[in-house]
Amino acid sequence: MLRPISWLLFFGWSLLAGVALKEASAEEPSWDQRISQVMEILPHAQLGAFRLQRDPDRPILSYYGGIGLKRDENGEWTNYAISSHEEVDRLIQRCHAHGMTRICANIMFQTTASNLLGPLPEVSDDAMFAYAVQQAHAHGIEVYADVPVFGRRRRDEPFIAANPGVFCEDVNGDVDTSFFSPANSRVREYRIAVLMEALAQYPVDGIQLDFIRWESNDPVLKLAAICPFGYEPAMLDRFLEQHQLGADFVPQPEDRRFIQARADMVSLFIAELRQALVERGVSLPIGVYNSNGYGRAASLRNVCQDWQAWEQQNLVDEHSPMFYLDDRPLLISSLRSVLEIKRTNSKVFGPIFLDGPGECGPENVEATAREMIKAGCDGIWFCREMEVERYGLWPTVKRISEWSLSDVRSQQ
Repeated sequence: MLRPISWLLFFGWSLLAGVALKEASAEEPSWDQRISQVMEILPHAQLGAFRLQRDPDRPILSYYGGIGLKRDENGEWTNYAISSHEEVDRLIQRCHAHGMTRICANIMFQTTASNLLGPLPEVSDDAMFAYAVQQAHAHGIEVYADVPVFGRRRRDEPFIAANPGVFCEDVNGDVDTSFFSPANSRVREYRIAVLMEALAQYPVDGIQLDFIRWESNDPVLKLAAICPFGYEPAMLDRFLEQHQLGADFVPQPEDRRFIQARADMVSLFIAELRQALVERGVSLPIGVYNSNGYGRAASLRNVCQDWQAWEQQNLVDEHSPMFYLDDRPLLISSLRSVLEIKRTNSKVFGPIFLDGPGECGPENVEATAREMIKAGCDGIWFCREMEVERYGLWPTVKRISEWSLSDVRSQQ
């Protein structure tokens, strides 16, 4: 059971915290204090209470993106800077009418109220995310809170300013200021606090972890690419101590021990998040985006994601691989590397990655979705809802939503 909390209690805490910060003398709370304060907030009373009644023989359809649809100044469809009920309603109605039953909404791109994150000045209505969750539930749609775990975003600037040395460093000593180090405990504490704060405000139905990996300097993640990051003190010191190596030892990127040590830091974040949920009496599914287009072994080398450990340690409930549409045989082969290790109650979603290479027309999308369901996927995820709109794919989404999983899998 979840411990009860009212919106009034949370609003009152936020208001008092805000007044306290404004009226404080020269000294502001340290980040330790700010994180501790957030971690003391109780979860939303209705967190995880919504239960979508679904036909187990129908595919689950999900998308990654925002909470609405609007046209930008150029007339292009976008899901950013959503600031009106009309923009939210437009998307919810599209999803409801076409069988899309899950929204994975990035909380870093919305004006979610926060005592940790910086503001998004171009969006004025802090209540829009709450309205989107409310309307989604009213129309039989789940909402997962999506967060870019180790990816830097604009709203991270207050944290970055107060916490130097939180970024990845590569084998050449170059710091990548676009990516946080998974080995840095302060980074992991901060991201967990960001999620816990969101879970106190919004009655979401699950958590979706994006950028749950190390950085790679290979933009296309070639088959043989090896992650070159992890040479910041937080990672190196831990690795040297773990393997009882001298202070002057520098591991090579392809050192299997070093690959595993870096992957263990990513897994540690998920384990710490799990523990934080347990301590708050929260039971929510955790989904991940699996990076790399070549499957499990390549992902471990490229970005230090250990999918097998996630399954063996019961860390992850759902996998949403990020494989492109341009090579269907490779896509299906890579999917099998996830499907063959999944637990009975884990789920795997086949990707329709619309903002990458590959043909995005209805025929290819539908044929690819069918092959992924045949291979054993429980559903399909689309990236993103604005691309679904842009490519006119809502009728395709509707057709897929009406498939019988058993019928598709029985076809030759």
